Amino acid sequence: VSESSTEPTETSPKGTMDLALKTRGFQWKKRCSNSGNWLKDEYRRVGHSKHFQSFIYAKKSLATFDRELDLLLEFLELNTMAFSKILKKFDKRTGLNARDEYLAELHESHAYLDGGVLRDLRERVTDLIDEVNSLKPSLPEGWEDRKVYTIG
Repeated sequence: VSESSTEPTETSPKGTMDLALKTRGFQWKKRCSNSGNWLKDEYRRVGHSKHFQSFIYAKKSLATFDRELDLLLEFLELNTMAFSKILKKFDKRTGLNARDEYLAELHESHAYLDGGVLRDLRERVTDLIDEVNSLKPSLPEGWEDRKVYTIG
């Protein structure tokens, strides 16, 4: 919906549904005569709409960022564990008990090592993914059951 007009546009979810309802009789005639070519044309038309492209871009970008955050958290956890094991081996060889003290000092001086900020960010990204999914463009009747494959 544009700011200057309250009428739905062809690219808005409501506009897509209105257009589908207005042309339903025409589509029925085309459906019978073109044996499915009309559906391919509709897929192409909706696929080229700005709203649909923005939806796909946002969904893919957030999913990629979510995966990157998961990898970063795994990396942080793995390195913390490795550092702890190195300190344990050091304590065993030297006879000291510095591991717990040094790890506590390290976490105090580098608060990001506990991963709290990253977990909060991942939770926020998950909320954004849910919000983007709620903005999914409306599809004409019967399209929800169809599978659409995208490349890229």
